[in-house]
Amino acid sequence: VVHPDDQTLVRSTFQTLFEGFSEGFNIDSRLIREDHTWCWFNLRGGIIERNHLGKPLRMVGAISDINERKEIDRLVRLAQEGVEQTSIIAFMFHTDGTIEYANQQTLKQLGFEWEELQNLKTYELNPAFFGINNNGKGWRKTLDILTANLSNEIATHLIRKDKTSFPVTIAFRVVEFEGKRYFWAFATDMSAIKAMEQSLLDEQKSLAKRVKERTKELAQINEFFDLIIQAIPIPIYFK
Repeated sequence: VVHPDDQTLVRSTFQTLFEGFSEGFNIDSRLIREDHTWCWFNLRGGIIERNHLGKPLRMVGAISDINERKEIDRLVRLAQEGVEQTSIIAFMFHTDGTIEYANQQTLKQLGFEWEELQNLKTYELNPAFFGINNNGKGWRKTLDILTANLSNEIATHLIRKDKTSFPVTIAFRVVEFEGKRYFWAFATDMSAIKAMEQSLLDEQKSLAKRVKERTKELAQINEFFDLIIQAIPIPIYFK
């Protein structure tokens, strides 16, 4: 029994096949098992013989259990959706620096379209931080350092498309998948915090300046009264 949500796809696929518009099929569909639970299967096959009117005479096919793969795909989509909706910058890159994925917040903050960001290397977002010298070397050494310090958040800057930069703290994670190593970077924009820190620092400096000026004024007033007192020839008694 085909799952109700998949019946239209299955029906149209086989109708196209039987009417001669295609010779094969390859679809994923949910079928009910003996324990009355739904399971994902891949259905593949095709027509191997038709009569003189084009009607199917013989057909071969195979069915494969892909339930585990579908569950992994679902979890991957769920994780990706979570990353997409987060307010932090998140992107994944290969060991050669190629950017494999970037969420919407990354594109928004950096000012790039996804097609533009794909053509960049990760270290172009901050060559100084990633240890890239004029010869383009230093990247591998930086990756080794990042791998050894994955638990640390690093304060640095990221460079936008318009060449301006903004402060961030970045946490890196490494994922091994199918024999390849991928790096995840999670960055928090620190612009507002840095602006607040600078504002507090400026206020502190301003306050210190006002205190210094006031102290100087009081010293001058005291000096003025001292001169007045010294100029009076008779003693003054206070009761």
